[in-house]
Amino acid sequence: MKDTYSILTLGAVAVSAGLIWFLGNPPAEVSAHTSIAPRTSSAPTDIDPELIALARELRDLERTAPAAIVRQAHAPGERSRAALPDVVAVVYPPASGTWTRTLSNASGERVREQRFARDGRRFYLANLGVEASDSHGHDHDDHGLADTETWLFERNPIAPLIGTACTSYVEDEVVVDVEWPDLIDLGFGPTWNELVALGVHASELEQMERTLETVAAFGHTFEVYRGAGVELAWSADLHLPLYVERDLGPANERAELTALTLSPLGQANPELVAPYEANPDWLRMDLVDWREEHHGTH
Repeated sequence: MKDTYSILTLGAVAVSAGLIWFLGNPPAEVSAHTSIAPRTSSAPTDIDPELIALARELRDLERTAPAAIVRQAHAPGERSRAALPDVVAVVYPPASGTWTRTLSNASGERVREQRFARDGRRFYLANLGVEASDSHGHDHDDHGLADTETWLFERNPIAPLIGTACTSYVEDEVVVDVEWPDLIDLGFGPTWNELVALGVHASELEQMERTLETVAAFGHTFEVYRGAGVELAWSADLHLPLYVERDLGPANERAELTALTLSPLGQANPELVAPYEANPDWLRMDLVDWREEHHGTH
C-alpha cells in the first residue's frame, strides 16, 4: 500500500512539474482568433457590405472562448500563466444557463448567445448563433459568420487546473480531441477556474476596486467591481459574473447572464454527456490529424 501511495505521489509531482514547465514556456506565437476549423464562407449578395465588415470587425475583437472579458493585447493567458503555480482550484456549484455577449461600435452591434453547463468534472459550451444590426436599426442574421462549434471540456482529476476538450462535426460524424496547450492557443483558459467562470480572471478582480454596490439576480447577490474601462458584477459563491461591461476603444462589450439554473450535486445533466459517449460509432481524432486530413494545416 505504501509503495502504491509513493507511485501515485511521484506521478502527481511529475504532472505538476510538467504543467509548471509548460506555463513557464509558452508558445512563441499564439493567436486569440485561431479557429479549430479554418472556414471560408460567402455571404449572400443582399447583405449590406458595411454590415458584413462590421460583423467581421467585431468578431475579430472577441475571443472564440466564453470570455467575459476581452483582454489587453498579449498572448492568451500570458499574465495568468506566470502566477498559475500558486493558483488553487476553486470549488463551485453545478449550474447551467445562457450567456449573451453584445459588441457594439458606431456602425452597429453584434450579439452572440452562448449556452453553458458545468459540474465538478465537465464544462459544456455551445454558441447558439449571432445576430448583427447596423446603425439604421436593420436586423440581419450573421450569415456564415457565426462560430457554431459546441465544446465539452473534461477536467484532469490529478491536475484539476487543466483538462482536455472535444468538439464534434455532425456532418462528418467526427469527434476531435483537443489538449490543454491547444485550448489556450484557441483562447480558452488559461486554467479551469477561468473556464467555468465564463472567462473572468481572479487576477483581473484583484486589480479592480470592489464597490459597496450590489445587484440581486437569480436569487443571489452579485458585488460590483470597477477598474480601468471595465465594470462587472461578481458572485464568489457562484463563481460566476452577472455581467461584464468593457470599453474596448473602437467598440464596447457587454456580456451578461440571461438565464441561470443551479443543479443539485450529483444530478445528471444531458448537456454534459461527451459526444464520443453519445455517438460511440463516430470517428475520434486528435486536432493535428483532423487538420491534416481536412485542411492540410498544422
